[in-house]
Amino acid sequence: MVVHGFLENGLVDWLKKMIDELLKTGDFNVILIDWGKGSGLPYTQATANSRVVGAEIAKLIIALKEHVGANPEDFHIIGQSLGAHIGGYAGERLPNLGRITGLDPAGPYFQYTDNAVRLDPTDAKFVDVIHTDGKSIISLGYGMIQPVGHVDFYPNSGVNQPGCDKNTITTLLSNLNVYNEGGCGYMDFHADRVKAPDGTTNVKYVLDTGDSKPFCRKNDIEFFKSIWT
Repeated sequence: MVVHGFLENGLVDWLKKMIDELLKTGDFNVILIDWGKGSGLPYTQATANSRVVGAEIAKLIIALKEHVGANPEDFHIIGQSLGAHIGGYAGERLPNLGRITGLDPAGPYFQYTDNAVRLDPTDAKFVDVIHTDGKSIISLGYGMIQPVGHVDFYPNSGVNQPGCDKNTITTLLSNLNVYNEGGCGYMDFHADRVKAPDGTTNVKYVLDTGDSKPFCRKNDIEFFKSIWT
């Protein structure tokens, strides 16, 4: 399941590209969640609407389980911006949801709040997060700098991405291009390969990228204490 974020709808170009790439990766049923009529201004209303969307997704998965035998552990929700937290709201209603991938989860009204308010590692069996436009003491980004997954990836410290504008999804997709070049690890569909076997959460992976080839400039995988926490 792929969920868009604030101010978007199911017709945006990146969703189509992501669906195509997922279908190239494996034999999946890809479900696009279009909540465009609820994702608009004001932001406060969109954040409230995201809870309803998460509940509806959970309801759909439960119905698929009851009527066609679908297994919640086989579901993977990929959400961008507010869509990342929508995945969390769905997961808190589904004890055995397989995976949630948060793409630059929205920061305002979510960062450093209680787990019940935002995406967190208890929302699925595996939660991976990519931070590309995080808000910190030195940056006014729209995303979260706080680690909220089992593994959290921070390209260029998770703040500003070279060669990208402030369109956060453009930033995200451009950094994902790094992995098409190889050699930078598993910050992608295969991120589950680096999940800590003992269930440790908030494992941080840090890397540097550039705006031209070779995109991967440095790949440091380490546990570290963020200077912002």
